[in-house]
Amino acid sequence: MKITLVTNASATSGVGKPVGVLQGGMRAAGHDVHVLNLNSRTSAIEQDGAVVKKISALPLGKPAFWLTAGRHLELPSTGIVHFTNQTLAFLARRAPARAVITVWDLIEIRSPQIRFGGVVARILHRGIPNAAHIITHSEATAREVEEEYGIPRQRLTVVPPSLPSTLQYNPSLFDAEEGKRFLTDADLHERPPVVLYVGSEHRRKNVRRLIEAFARVQREVPEALFVKIGGAGVASGRQELLDTIRAHGLERHVRILNESNDTTLRFWYHAARVLVFPSLYEGFGFPPLEAMACGTPVVTSNRSSLPEVVGDAAVLVNPEDTNAIASAILRVLRDANLRQSLREKGLARAAQFTQERTIAATLAVYERVLKNLR
Repeated sequence: MKITLVTNASATSGVGKPVGVLQGGMRAAGHDVHVLNLNSRTSAIEQDGAVVKKISALPLGKPAFWLTAGRHLELPSTGIVHFTNQTLAFLARRAPARAVITVWDLIEIRSPQIRFGGVVARILHRGIPNAAHIITHSEATAREVEEEYGIPRQRLTVVPPSLPSTLQYNPSLFDAEEGKRFLTDADLHERPPVVLYVGSEHRRKNVRRLIEAFARVQREVPEALFVKIGGAGVASGRQELLDTIRAHGLERHVRILNESNDTTLRFWYHAARVLVFPSLYEGFGFPPLEAMACGTPVVTSNRSSLPEVVGDAAVLVNPEDTNAIASAILRVLRDANLRQSLREKGLARAAQFTQERTIAATLAVYERVLKNLR
């Protein structure tokens, strides 16, 4: 099968990593796979890492580059063309009968995070109704696509993503030299109860309520440490986070780490007593799944796609109830039997999200599209 994966994401980003997984897995299965990248960082269209065409730099940001590069993009005349996220959907109108689009979420349509975000999203997403088939990572997102665009369910398939192989549970992680070095560098030798959050500070992430909940936790468990990993996402979110920390006098009890690679993230998941992820909206929600793969108990929201991700392997809470968030964190911190139960269930749940399963399900979609062309 001839397959072209079209991306505009960094190979190390959350949206970009699955492209590498698909490329490697499908090539291993004997398929002819190529990757086209509308790379805003190099201002170029690239095929399999090599520059095909340079695009004049534009001062208007990534969407303007993608739209301009799209006019110069030459799509193959045969085979599947898979646009690997919804910001490339506008290109699907050029090969509708062979186009597959992965829609990660409709955040910018349903709840724009930046000024004019909804307008820009509608321009970029406008090819979604034209695609031969739509892939989503959750039933929640599939329902939203169906409602928003009137796409019949038979043109929608849920393909759960897979986890990177680096995120695996190792109960002896901190006995090895690398683990001991991490504890030293992170100043965690006393092994305080770490309450971990991984993600940005966009309003939908609900970080302000999480800090307010942690303020109550810290009053009852004074040695507790809150660790936040991930960039701000928006400057206003970082300011609100810092203001909330100061308002509750938590400066000595909160650490903010802007970035972390998979290896370091694995150490933090293992060091944490609990991951808390009270997001109001997620197209999928990777941090709870990553935490479960590392044996970390999870408290997460009962909204959007998150109950699908965790199944019965996490404590679900109303994300708009600060007391409920705090109570759930305290339960997990105090109850070793609950932590062990969540660890066992979480590991079993995470084990279902394999690369083999993702690749097989995606190939089945491609085969269905090609069958309809015959």
